[in-house]
Amino acid sequence: MTFLPERLNRSRNLVNLSLEGLRPVLPQSALSTQRVAALIASLVSPAQITVGAEFDSLPIPLRVIAFDLKSRERIVHSRGDLTTALLSSMAIPTAFPAVKMGNYLLVDGGVVNNLPVGTAADTWNDPVIAVDISSDSEPVPDDPTLVQVGTLTLDALTSKINEQYAVEPAYRIRPELGDISIWDFEMVDSLLARGYKAGIQFIEAHPEISDGTTAKHVPFRDTFTVETLFFGGLERVRFAALDPWLAIAEGDELTPSRMRHAVESLYASGLFERVEARLIHVEDSTNVGMVFHLTERVPGSVGFDIGYHSEFGLDTRIDIGHKNIFNLGRQIRLGIGGGDRHVFGEFRLLNLMVESIWYQRVSAVIWQAETQRPFFDSPAGRGMETRFSAEATRGRTIAWDALMELGIGVVSHRWGSGPGHSFGRLFARVNIETFENRDDPRKGMWLLAEFSLNDPFNERHQIFSFEHDRVLVCTQNNRLFGSLFGQLCSGDVKPWQYSRMDVARSIPGIPWQGLPSRQRVAGLLRWQTDLNGPLFFNVELGASRDWTGFMEPEDGVETAGVGFGVGILTPAGPAMLRVGRSSTPETRWTLSVGALRGFGPGR
Repeated sequence: MTFLPERLNRSRNLVNLSLEGLRPVLPQSALSTQRVAALIASLVSPAQITVGAEFDSLPIPLRVIAFDLKSRERIVHSRGDLTTALLSSMAIPTAFPAVKMGNYLLVDGGVVNNLPVGTAADTWNDPVIAVDISSDSEPVPDDPTLVQVGTLTLDALTSKINEQYAVEPAYRIRPELGDISIWDFEMVDSLLARGYKAGIQFIEAHPEISDGTTAKHVPFRDTFTVETLFFGGLERVRFAALDPWLAIAEGDELTPSRMRHAVESLYASGLFERVEARLIHVEDSTNVGMVFHLTERVPGSVGFDIGYHSEFGLDTRIDIGHKNIFNLGRQIRLGIGGGDRHVFGEFRLLNLMVESIWYQRVSAVIWQAETQRPFFDSPAGRGMETRFSAEATRGRTIAWDALMELGIGVVSHRWGSGPGHSFGRLFARVNIETFENRDDPRKGMWLLAEFSLNDPFNERHQIFSFEHDRVLVCTQNNRLFGSLFGQLCSGDVKPWQYSRMDVARSIPGIPWQGLPSRQRVAGLLRWQTDLNGPLFFNVELGASRDWTGFMEPEDGVETAGVGFGVGILTPAGPAMLRVGRSSTPETRWTLSVGALRGFGPGR
């Protein structure tokens, strides 16, 4: 739930730590429940503000089980805030954050009672129908690994504690789950379908349990008028930084979707670790008050990343960031890094303003690398290439996943000890990204297109560059990716501005920064098959059409290549061994560790 400009402002690092001053702060859990909390609150708040705090007053009476880490006692929720109770009951330890409620620190009640038949039997004088999704115990291996010993120990302790509360239900439903695990979130639709099927089959097999009655009907409104807004938890963040992100105002009509959007907008600011909203009664009024509970995010961060690519050696990076400069919500990031034959530094300042949809960004990058250029005047064709670029942009976000930018900038280039070349430029840029995980995409696309007018008062020239990646086919173990990239230019374009291959988008068999061309349209297809565990295998086919004159593509040449690779997923990114053969003809072997798009000067 962050806008694209902020996602692009982040750095991909192997290790990221939040900093409170100079003290590292560890995360509260592996996964956040921010989105599910916003969804639950928007769905249950209209009902609860109508019927009150008692769970017995809901259309379907309810009890919610949690476990208090402080008192080490089971907690049965029968009244209070329903959203908080539900979140506490799903707070799997370490996976999801523990929930604070008064003096309690609550986690999933399944720690001590994962099938609370006894609670239902004691509360309602009716036969209990239990839905059991537990799995059968796996046989203990003769020579268990370290992880297996830890898992078996935790399972044994949990089972022993659960036996204290175990009560046999009158009826038990066990849906057929197959080999789906607790972490297969993408299988939610399949799980719902399997549960529904098991429920229908059970009802058909037990007609005696249905007496024709249905849940009581409790009419409640789902549309309200917001009379007052309240904010709790602001300490470092000024309200001036908060105000541009408010998507709701006093007097607005509030619906469940509008309530979710208001929460998501505040969270998208990046200022808060958690944003929760609740509705409250306003005395002598049919309107409601909306209360935001805000948990400020630790603004400082430090990151470290390391990778390797046989084309240019080791690639390391240290990244320092702050998300709340002057307590006004502006974000700053500094990065330095390098490797065997390159070094770089970068600076980025981002100011997001969601209410007006516009944002500003200032950035600068400088890098120096040993490169080989056949078109430069150098006896060995190798030397140190230095480039500096800076830009200031004004951008507009389009929903969550797209942006448009207009900007001005300056570029400076130098080859070896020769004279430098600098000029200003004006540019327009469009960017779209719908990948959920760009390092391992299962669906979505990436598009970046830029038109620039360079050195407008002297050696004027224009460049249009583009890159587009898309997941074309995705099954459980196979994916087909497509890429299209290149540039078109006119005017006095210098050789160092030519399109060159990089490690993320390259024709197989062509070296890094190789095959320079003034005009280019290139494409790449990659088929990847997941093997056992983290192992995978891929096949790549690529081709490029290169020419010189802007309107003379028929005078160009084609270069094609085919490649194969095997790899394994690691915490630092995929580790891959690849071989490619191009029509130049040239065969190249490459070894890399880390996400390909992370390599090279300035990333």
